Amino acid sequence: MTNSSADNANAELLKLQHDYIQRLPERLDQLRDSWQHYLQHGDADSLSDLHRHAHSMAGTAGVLGVCSVSEQARHIEQLLSTRNSAELQPEIFKQLAHALSELEQHIYNDHITASRIQLGRS
Repeated sequence: MTNSSADNANAELLKLQHDYIQRLPERLDQLRDSWQHYLQHGDADSLSDLHRHAHSMAGTAGVLGVCSVSEQARHIEQLLSTRNSAELQPEIFKQLAHALSELEQHIYNDHITASRIQLGRS
């Protein structure tokens, strides 16, 4: 990869990071919607959706170097991985509610930073 190609790719990566951070509130809404649906209906599908959204957020944030969001979303994903059915154990329910609240607080009240990701130059 030439320096020019690497520079263009790195500029695109920075844009992806910026766009992802700007869209975090939308992604958080997906998590909250699934959680609210679970609270209202108590169904396994809502928890599966919540797990899928948390998994997606954790992975994408991790790849794009938004480590704090990735870690928080991964924690939510791990909490959901402990369930056997649509029913959450009281302690897991409490931890999950807290983790979602912490993620929301982080997204809306903290300055989200991203690690610099850069394609290597050969």
